[in-house]
Amino acid sequence: MRQRLRQKLSVLWDVAQREAVNLGLSTALVAPQPPLELRESVPTWDEIAALVEAGPDEDVDYEWFESPRWAPLTAQRLVGYARARTIGARAAYRALAPFRTIGALVPELTAEAEAALPDEVPSAHDAVAVDPVYRASEPGTPLSPLDLVSIAGRLGESVRHTWQQRVTPYLALERTPPPITDVPDVVPGWQDLAILSEGHDGKLPALTGHVGQDRVERCARAVEETPEWVRGRLEIYAGMFALRLEGTVDRGDRP
Repeated sequence: MRQRLRQKLSVLWDVAQREAVNLGLSTALVAPQPPLELRESVPTWDEIAALVEAGPDEDVDYEWFESPRWAPLTAQRLVGYARARTIGARAAYRALAPFRTIGALVPELTAEAEAALPDEVPSAHDAVAVDPVYRASEPGTPLSPLDLVSIAGRLGESVRHTWQQRVTPYLALERTPPPITDVPDVVPGWQDLAILSEGHDGKLPALTGHVGQDRVERCARAVEETPEWVRGRLEIYAGMFALRLEGTVDRGDRP
């Protein structure tokens, strides 16, 4: 409401207090008094987009309206806010953190997690890397290895670079830490997505566990490459996808 009225938070809090008294209501129904750093704040649509699940657009005549509610601050929302404000991700987090005192679902990061947020303004590539729409997994589920390969392939950069530079800094904002290890320094092609998915379509479920010669040959036919090429690519991703290729010596058995 304060964004729509273009009013300072402190002004609307005073109004709400007075109206509660006039209506004979308990002032406990009014939100807590805003902290000093928010009292002069006049939130914009940037803050709303980052922190609130808003109802329908105010310019459209809807017969039914759902009240806005707080939304968890995700990596996607933080990156979007930082880009809208043209500030670094860490500065964006610090700008949004005070709203926690009035109910916003801004997680309280450790000093290490906050320090990991980039100083730089996130790029369009960063926005893609944290946008669930580019994942194979369902929204709200942990990032999977196939998601990471898909995102890196879309960005045209190595899986390790995407993981280390674009995903890892925001892991503290993930609901569940993704079970990803042994990330290779390789730029994926569409063939990689095909051979790393059970249906050869780049979609979940991902290939994992034992991989026999028959599977290698099916992958080769699906991407029109040789079995040797497929085996070489799967070996690159073996640690990340927990693959055990038939006829390949386990890492732990190697001298």
